[in-house]
Amino acid sequence: MNISIQFDAHRAITALDALADPALAPRAAKVAAETYHGDILDWIGGGHAFTTHTGALEQSIGWMPEGDGALVYAQNEVAPYLEFGTGTHGPKHQPYWIKPKEGRKALKFPAGPGVNVFRRGVLHPGIEATPYFFADQSARQEHMAEAVLADIARRL
Repeated sequence: MNISIQFDAHRAITALDALADPALAPRAAKVAAETYHGDILDWIGGGHAFTTHTGALEQSIGWMPEGDGALVYAQNEVAPYLEFGTGTHGPKHQPYWIKPKEGRKALKFPAGPGVNVFRRGVLHPGIEATPYFFADQSARQEHMAEAVLADIARRL
């Protein structure tokens, strides 16, 4: 009984040439960015982050190529507030004052049917962070690596 083993050097060199292709880095970054973008939306959609009301934040999340890499972004103005929290729960760890808009004398709050309360300002403690963009990093990094390796394997 025997087995014949042969090594195809030409095929191995072709695979190594494919890995040396300068287009590999931007392609890998594109795959990683698409994967990370999808993971963010899946995290939000799975109820692990904030409760969405309008979908505006999700629609503001995207990615774009940037040199040999890619940039994943959230453009909605409330994005960092939800990710990191505000006031005592945020990076500054201090409550903040909410005052009336310019030209107004007081804030108006409904206090019951036909009853309103007026205040010159209120000290707001802030909102707790509900991470979605940087949440579950170890799983996301693993998922990106798997996606990039799968893409490379398909191209070889």
